Amino acid sequence: GLALLVIVLFTIIQPEVGLFGVTDEHGMRIRLVAAVSGIWFAIFAVPILFAAPRSWRSPVSPGTSQGWFTEWISDFGTVFRKIRQLFREDRQTLLFFIASAISRDGVATIFVFAGVIASGSYGFNQTEIIYLALASNIAAGIGAIVAGWFDDYFGSKAVIITSLICLICGGIPIAISDSVTLYWICAMFISIFVGPLQAASRSYLSRITSAEQAGEHFGLYATTGRALSFIGPFVAALAISLLDYQRAAILGIISVLFIGLLLTIPLRNVQNRK
Repeated sequence: GLALLVIVLFTIIQPEVGLFGVTDEHGMRIRLVAAVSGIWFAIFAVPILFAAPRSWRSPVSPGTSQGWFTEWISDFGTVFRKIRQLFREDRQTLLFFIASAISRDGVATIFVFAGVIASGSYGFNQTEIIYLALASNIAAGIGAIVAGWFDDYFGSKAVIITSLICLICGGIPIAISDSVTLYWICAMFISIFVGPLQAASRSYLSRITSAEQAGEHFGLYATTGRALSFIGPFVAALAISLLDYQRAAILGIISVLFIGLLLTIPLRNVQNRK
């Protein structure tokens, strides 16, 4: 991702005439970036598709093959039955799925609105926004590596809670200040804790999940994240509408992160498996 950001910056965004002769007309620079990103993703997905270990066992018994629509409906039924089972037998794991989905949605919304706020409220141009993205990704990576040591010693829950508190604190100055320098400082501070939150959430799930349930639970982890992904953008847009200034979006995001924090606190702490 970092490599691609650098490539598109110097071949598409910065040149007066970019790759394949693109200019700013009809937003072609950004549209080409989207196309190149898709191609980049496809190329690097190929080794996984062909070289990764896989199980050839089919979940459908011979002679019970169904149409795609029937299987699709059946799969949703399986998901709802699993959620019902967790509610009856393992509410801690179900609470984690909900808390993590809300927290991750808050983080995802930060990335959605970061460039919008940088451009609309702080006057960043396209090149400056890409520099912001590069710096943010590097900070998030460093944060995730360092937080791994704390995860080992104090557990994933401590890292998740600390990250959420710091994300909330880092967002408040953006909501009340129009200083570009302060925005950069807060953006880097927030980015440092984005990586730890995402990594520690997966670490926590791996510790509370048995090997036999790992695929199912990580699939549900992703599904709950997608299912609740509307909350952050909706609350951020609502905050802008109610308070009538763009930076108010961060107050909406903070409220989502705060709900995630409140739901995370009751979770039991788990240490590394020996």
